[in-house]
Amino acid sequence: MNRRNAALLVVAGAAIGMPLQTAGAATIDIEGRLADSTEESALEWGDNSTRGDSSNNLPIGSNMPAPVSDDDGTVTLTVSTNIQDWRTGYSTGSYDAGEEWNVRSSSNAAAATGAFSNGAFFSITLDSTTNSSERFSWQSVAVSLWRNGSGADTTFQLAIDADGNGFTVEDLVGAPETPLDGIAGATTILFDGAELPDNVTSGEVRLYTWGTTSIAGNIHVYDVSADYVVVPEPSAASLMAIVGCGFLLRRSRSRSM
Repeated sequence: MNRRNAALLVVAGAAIGMPLQTAGAATIDIEGRLADSTEESALEWGDNSTRGDSSNNLPIGSNMPAPVSDDDGTVTLTVSTNIQDWRTGYSTGSYDAGEEWNVRSSSNAAAATGAFSNGAFFSITLDSTTNSSERFSWQSVAVSLWRNGSGADTTFQLAIDADGNGFTVEDLVGAPETPLDGIAGATTILFDGAELPDNVTSGEVRLYTWGTTSIAGNIHVYDVSADYVVVPEPSAASLMAIVGCGFLLRRSRSRSM
C-alpha cells in the first residue's frame, strides 16, 4: 500500500471515530397508586371493577386482566399477564379504578422451575415498530408491587431471554426479591444489567413469581417503568467523510493501475 492510500485509511478511521448524534435517556411509565396513598397518578391500569372473583379451577390464561400500554411517540410500553384476576372488589371502593392489577398467586409453584413449567408470568415489552421504528437500548426496568396474604407468592425475579431460545430458569437476572406481606411490604424490583435488550426495535422482560402452591394469596402490581435510549445514528459529517474517503481510495487505485 502506498503512502497516499495509507493516509486516506487513517482519515477514514478518524471519520468513523467521529462523535455520533446523541440522544438522552427517556422514561416511559405505566402508572398506578399504592393502596391508601394520596399520590396522584394517571391511573392507567384499567377498570376491572365489574369483574367477579376468579374460579379456583380456571386454567392459566383464563379471566386475565386486559393488557395496558403507554406510548411516548417513540416506543410503546405494554404490560400483560396470563395470571387470573383476583377478587376485583378489593381494588374498588377505597381504590380508584386503574390504580393497580390484582392477580392470583395460585397458578405458580413452590420453586422457580415450577413457575417456568406452569408458564405464569408478567410480560413487559418495549416496541417501536408501531411508532418510529427507531432502534433503542433498554437502560433499566422497574416493577412496583406488594403481596397480600400469607398464601401469596414470596419470591419475585425478572427474566430476559437474551439467547432467544425461550424463557428458562437460566434466564433469571438480578437477585430474587422477597417482599413482606401487606402494603408495608411494597417493593420496587429494579434491574439495569447488561442483559437488557440492546439495539432492538422490540424486546421483552418477564417477571416470574413463586413460593406457594396456595390459592389464598394475591399480588398487587401498581407501577411499571422502563428507561431506554435511542441508538444513535452516525452524524452527517461522519457519513460524508467515510463516503469521501472511499471515493478517494477508489480514484487512487484506478490511477495506479
